[in-house]
Amino acid sequence: MAKITHKEVFDLLIKEVLEAYPHVENKLDFVSKDILEHLLSNSDGVRERLRQGSFTKDDGEVNQMEAFLLTWVDEVWDVENGNQGLYEKFIADLNGTPQEFDLYDKNVPQ
Repeated sequence: MAKITHKEVFDLLIKEVLEAYPHVENKLDFVSKDILEHLLSNSDGVRERLRQGSFTKDDGEVNQMEAFLLTWVDEVWDVENGNQGLYEKFIADLNGTPQEFDLYDKNVPQ
């Protein structure tokens, strides 16, 4: 098992959301920024929407990867009260200014 950066974790989260809602794939920047804004202001709400909507829409269950992503929301966004610093890095990256992201301290499930 390997560790990946926060950016790579976020990319996995977006991929999972797009699997559940493929019709928004052409609005990737909007979806990414919208999720980030909600992670900043209401990470509990994001976690619940993922758990009860996006992550269970396909098969009714939360798989290992989805559980990993929910843990990331808990540990990185909820515990940090929105994690303003990480939010700003993500927004800068989305706006075209490359950023370096730290490794997330959990191993990615295979």
